[in-house]
Amino acid sequence: MTDDRILDVRAEPPVRRHAVIFETFEALDAGAGFELVNDHDPKPLYYQLAAERPGVFTWESIEEGPEVWRVRIGRPTAPAAGARSMTARLDYRTELPEAIEAMSGLEKVVESSTLEPLLLELVKQRASQINGCAYCLDMHTKDAVAIGEDEQRLHLVPVWREAPFFTPRERAALAWTEALTLLPETGAPDDVYEAMAGEFDPAEQIALTLAIVAINGWNRLAVGFRRPVGSYVSHRHTEPAAVS
Repeated sequence: MTDDRILDVRAEPPVRRHAVIFETFEALDAGAGFELVNDHDPKPLYYQLAAERPGVFTWESIEEGPEVWRVRIGRPTAPAAGARSMTARLDYRTELPEAIEAMSGLEKVVESSTLEPLLLELVKQRASQINGCAYCLDMHTKDAVAIGEDEQRLHLVPVWREAPFFTPRERAALAWTEALTLLPETGAPDDVYEAMAGEFDPAEQIALTLAIVAINGWNRLAVGFRRPVGSYVSHRHTEPAAVS
């Protein structure tokens, strides 16, 4: 432990921090690690690592605020216990088509609401990152780009709190997404709900919550049955601007 490099990112611009951390992690040899020092809770980083590097990193909290957070991040010598295989288990779409029809019904309700398509893609991205669903993350990254989302914003979804590129409405939706996706930990706190309710009318609140329910369901199907990743091709496109 005493030989670990100390990576203090407090002086780094917020939008650069995760990139610096990932660069440091990728340079680690098996069995090596580094001590991360930050000025806020690095839990979003943990979720990003869990989504993008499942089973190939270790995480050990050393100090937890309120002003400084320290965590040791390492690369194990062997895959961690419980690491995911990449082998498909079954094709849930063909084995029980009625399930897909039911899930698609939820999506149709959400799509018929007044929620913006780009906002919905951010919600799907964030839930998929937290749940470590590579298939859904691949799909919704491609869909978001296809309908006109800025790639820089997509890169910064895991650290949306630190990035100045998201609207108050998007921030409220992302916080609500995290609260419901991590429900056992958060309990859907009042302050997060109140911020969300201040940006969305009652019908939109229900539609947004239903969108979060749906993507969490898709995540569990794709992760649970190991849906193959990478072949998805988006057929969506940018909607033409309304003529005034």
